[in-house]
Amino acid sequence: WRDWSSDVCSSDLASATIAISPLTLVTYDGSGQTVHPAVKYSLPAWNGHSWWMANTPYPGSDPTLENPSIWYSDDGASWTAVSGNPIDTYPPPHGTSFMWSDPDLIFSPDGITLYCVYREGMPSASTAEYIYYKSSTNGTTWSTLQGPIISVTGESQANRIAPSVVYDPLRPLEQRWQMFLSGRTVSWLHRYTSASMAGPWTEREAPTFSPSLTALDHIGVWYESGIYYLAFATTSGTGEYLATSVDGATWTKATSPFITSSGSTWCYMMYRPSLIRIPSGSLGLWYGCQAGDGSWHTGFSVIAGL
Repeated sequence: WRDWSSDVCSSDLASATIAISPLTLVTYDGSGQTVHPAVKYSLPAWNGHSWWMANTPYPGSDPTLENPSIWYSDDGASWTAVSGNPIDTYPPPHGTSFMWSDPDLIFSPDGITLYCVYREGMPSASTAEYIYYKSSTNGTTWSTLQGPIISVTGESQANRIAPSVVYDPLRPLEQRWQMFLSGRTVSWLHRYTSASMAGPWTEREAPTFSPSLTALDHIGVWYESGIYYLAFATTSGTGEYLATSVDGATWTKATSPFITSSGSTWCYMMYRPSLIRIPSGSLGLWYGCQAGDGSWHTGFSVIAGL
């Protein structure tokens, strides 16, 4: 047994190193380029496999191909694409000026259902954002599209990107499902809560950070035993930072990145992080990266110190 509460004040102790090479992921479009990983681990194995990933192809930064897709693994390193990828296709409901992006995964509290949550928005300077989900009990067959469960329109730059969903059984019923979305430099971080995945979702007070944020881009949130962990990329893409919280509203941020892209031959700009506790007891980190030639890849590293 370990007292995870001590980690709330020790996020500066975390450290990780960029992988020597990216993961090999077979994509439906044939490019093998992926940008936005979301990984979950299940014990006992769910439908025969303990590791599940959602991700999106993004060759040439083509928004018409960034459609949510699913992989499974038995070790977290070697991945197999499910049949039937992608689980949704372009164009999204609001037409060809919009795109799909930013998938996240979460298991239902009873471990029976896997949810894939993802965003519909514009490729740049989006003035409307929509969050949807699909569900599956086998990882291959997915429900019809549900939602939007969150809609943001009428803002000059909506910026509700990179949804990251956790379930906190210690919170009041109406706040047990928590969804975090990046507002980038417009509003940093948004937090929504609900009693169920289906909603209704209510936006809560703006989360606060100490020290104050100066940059935040794509995010990934992990929850366990009363502690929230937030990994986030910066707009420069040179590294990932970590913050911790006991309620999802007030965060303590590390003062330096726990991983940087310095010296990597395949990861020039770091993008969306996804972190979970892995069987070794460490935190595992999956992350999207863009190489110097513009290609996109997904890497895996182990975070030491937490």
